[in-house]
This record gives sequence, C-alpha cells and structure tokens, in this order.
Amino acid sequence: MKVLTTILLMTISVLLASCGGDDDSPSSQGGTDSFFAKIDGADYNPPSISGFRFESTNSIILTGATGTTEEQIQIFVPDDIAVGTYTSYYDPLNSPFIQAYYQPAGAQDADDTGIADTGSLVITQHDIDAKTIKGTFNFNTEPALSSGTAWTITEGSFEITYSDLD
Repeated sequence: MKVLTTILLMTISVLLASCGGDDDSPSSQGGTDSFFAKIDGADYNPPSISGFRFESTNSIILTGATGTTEEQIQIFVPDDIAVGTYTSYYDPLNSPFIQAYYQPAGAQDADDTGIADTGSLVITQHDIDAKTIKGTFNFNTEPALSSGTAWTITEGSFEITYSDLD
C-alpha cells in the first residue's frame, strides 16, 4: 500500500511541477506565501511555494519545492480542514485524512522518498473563501520501500494562498 501511495504522490508531484509556469498563485507573482522546515537539522527554504485545491478529491496540496533539484515537501489535507492540531499522518481510516512526504534532491525512485509516519500538523488559520491556509508541522518519515532512508522534518511552517486546479 505504501508503494502505491508513493507512486501516486510522485505522479501528482510531477503533474504539479509541470503546471508551475502557469501558476497564478501569489508566490509565483512575488506574493507573500512562505514555507520553511528543517530537514535532519538543515534549513530548508524552498524558492517555489504552491497550493492547489482539487475539487474532485476535496483536498488541498501544499508544496515547498526547489526548481532545479526537485527537492520537495508536500502536505495533503482536506479542503475543509479546520483550525486545530492533527497528530495522525497516513491513516486512511482517520478523519480527516492527512498525508505528508519528503522527496530529497535528485530522487530517482520510491526508496529515495519518505512518507510521514509520526508527527503533527497544526492549522492556525484557514479561510476557505480567501483560499488561505497557515500552520506548522513536523514529521518523521519511514522509507517508502524497506531499503530507503528515514527523514526527520522539524520546525515546519507555511502560509499559502491556494488556487483551484479543477
């Protein structure tokens, strides 16, 4: 199941990256979107920040990515997520379903990425009408495949205006 989820996440990531040049989100126009985290203790300040709402899946995907090496963190939340603290990642039986993952620079296959296993997501603001969301996060990953690497993501924060994609 984790391999299937990883393949799905990577496919979505590629599709979103290919839409990057057409993005009309404020961050691509010099807006005030922000995204930060520490990855195994090292600062991660991605130059590309995006948020997309998918009406067909009632979800929002928040991404902080580097353009050239395609290093990225993605967080998937329901489009109606409320202000609050959430401590369950990757539990399809949990409501709301929340997922996050980290893909290191130069990742070639699924065992390079890590799927959030434990951690927390705190939504501090979510204005559905204005399509803005703000929060903090941390998570530990487990390898997508048994031979992969585990990652520790700490001190994460974001403030993103998202766009409707479908």
